This record gives sequence, structure tokens and C-alpha cells, in this order.
Amino acid sequence: MAVNLLANVVGLPLIERFCWLDNTVALHWIRSTGTYKQFLCNTIEKIQAHSEVTLRHVGTLENRANLGSHGAAVTN
Repeated sequence: MAVNLLANVVGLPLIERFCWLDNTVALHWIRSTGTYKQFLCNTIEKIQAHSEVTLRHVGTLENRANLGSHGAAVTN
């Protein structure tokens, strides 16, 4: 979903586009050329089709998007 969002943002002068993942397994799947089951293969192909988006890793503890799902209080 994040790659689709970044790929469809138009009208904004974006120099670089980044998606941050805290799942190293998913990042490996996306970066590799392995053989996967149909659903995963289709999803990976859609992500790889957007070479303008750079995928990066962020540790789970540093991922602010995960705070709510881990029961942490969200602060500034």
C-alpha cells in the first residue's frame, strides 16, 4: 500500500521517495529473485515495478508506526 501511495502522489515536487520496512524477511523477498507462491509473487512484482521508490529498513523499536500496535503511549 505504501508503494502504491508514493507512486500515485502527483503534483508534489518530490526529489526522493522512501518506504521504510521493519520486516527484514519482506525486504529480502522484494529485493531477491526467488520463486514464490502466486499471491506473494504478484505483490512483489507490483512493488518492484516502482523503481522510483527506495525501500529501506527501520528497526521495530524505531518504527513510530508500530507504537500503537505494541501498546505504547504515543508522544511527540
